[in-house]
Formats: sequence, structure tokens, C-alpha cells
Amino acid sequence: MNKIISTAIVLASMLISTSVFACSCMMPLSPRQHIDATDVVFEGMVTNRSKAPMNAATTFMVLTPLKGEIETNVTVTHPVNGAACGYTFAEDYTGLVFASYVDGKLLTNLCRMMPVDQNPDAYREELEYMSKEE
Repeated sequence: MNKIISTAIVLASMLISTSVFACSCMMPLSPRQHIDATDVVFEGMVTNRSKAPMNAATTFMVLTPLKGEIETNVTVTHPVNGAACGYTFAEDYTGLVFASYVDGKLLTNLCRMMPVDQNPDAYREELEYMSKEE
């Protein structure tokens, strides 16, 4: 009887339990390290947004290219689910965008954008300093 109850409890816990995946960004980088680890940095203005179940695509008019080769208008794909490090650009967003190429597409996420959102001036200062080094 105890074996039946034990088996029932194990089976019930397997049915009830779900896998939990959470966004986890690595330890904070300095602005310089963050910029170095990113393919493209630009000051941009949102011109279009579209959303699919897992990802969104935001198109920007590039106001000032700061790192990397990019066109005047670029589309950046990003997850929308918080557990997948989702990030959403406001419809009227104008500001810094950090993205990297993956399979030929520009991608970003919460881990790339959150440090910039928290201290945009530090990133602008570092980008200005880096442009003078070149």
C-alpha cells in the first residue's frame, strides 16, 4: 500500500511540476566592455514595430551610427517574453540601441539594453571617448 501511495505522489509531482526558465544576464560589464562585446551601437528613433508570438521586430531610423556598419534604416529583432530576456521598445523611443548580428539579423534583448537604460550618459561618454581614440 505504501508503495502505491509513494508511486502516486511521484507521478503527481511530475505532472504538476513545470520547468522554469528565467532571464539571466551575466555579471555587469563596464560600459567599455559592453560596447566591445556588441556588434552595432547607434542612436535611433523607432519608426515601426511588429510583434510575433515569441519575438518582435522594431525598425529604427539611424540618427547617429556609433559602432559597426549599418544602414540608415535597420530592423532589430528581440524576444518579447521576460523569461527569454525580452525587451520592448516604446513606440516613441529615441535613444541608444545595442545589437549584435546572429545569423545575419540584428538582435538585442534585455541584457544588452538594460545597462544602457540605467545609465545612458556613461555609455555616451565612453562612446565619445572611444571615437577620439580612433
